[in-house]
Amino acid sequence: MPVTYEAWLVLLSIVMAIQGAYVGLSLALQIASASGTRRRLLLAGATVSFAVAIWTMHFGGMLAVRLPFQVDYLVLPTLLSFLVCAIVVGGAVYATSSGPLTLLRLTLSSCLMGGGIFAMHYLGMSALDASTHMVHDPVYVGASMAIAIAASGLALWLATGQAWRAPLILSAAAFGMAISGMHYTAMTGVTLYPFVTSAS
Repeated sequence: MPVTYEAWLVLLSIVMAIQGAYVGLSLALQIASASGTRRRLLLAGATVSFAVAIWTMHFGGMLAVRLPFQVDYLVLPTLLSFLVCAIVVGGAVYATSSGPLTLLRLTLSSCLMGGGIFAMHYLGMSALDASTHMVHDPVYVGASMAIAIAASGLALWLATGQAWRAPLILSAAAFGMAISGMHYTAMTGVTLYPFVTSAS
């Protein structure tokens, strides 16, 4: 069944992702120079900000979907998607802020951040299982993962580069593109069927 979108809600979902990323990055950049309780609070704040940006972008994007049948969300997978996202993204923030941004540290942080976005999306999609059957195209699944990791890496590199640091809004925009690019690529590869249709 084709998936169509309400354009203004798509735009709003992208804006929410960028805004949340901006807050998360501004907090994350202060972690390296902090210590003690302040360092832990900054780490927690950055983690929550990134997780909220990813989570709200996903469900904002899902509100933009227009289907000819009603879908409902299961509470447990919806909440679990946020928790898993926060844990994985928190690992990425910690890895990024633990020392100079070497190629190895950037690769690890990008994979964790991209993995958090990826996990949040597909766990969030599993919350629709009560009302629709989904078929995911493996090509788009792989592409969405690659976009999430690559764009996350670009955002982290722009935000924490030693020789040249881009304006924070540019890094936030790159991170917003990681989230929304992953989401809408994955949605391009999904086919949704109402249970009544798939059972007939």
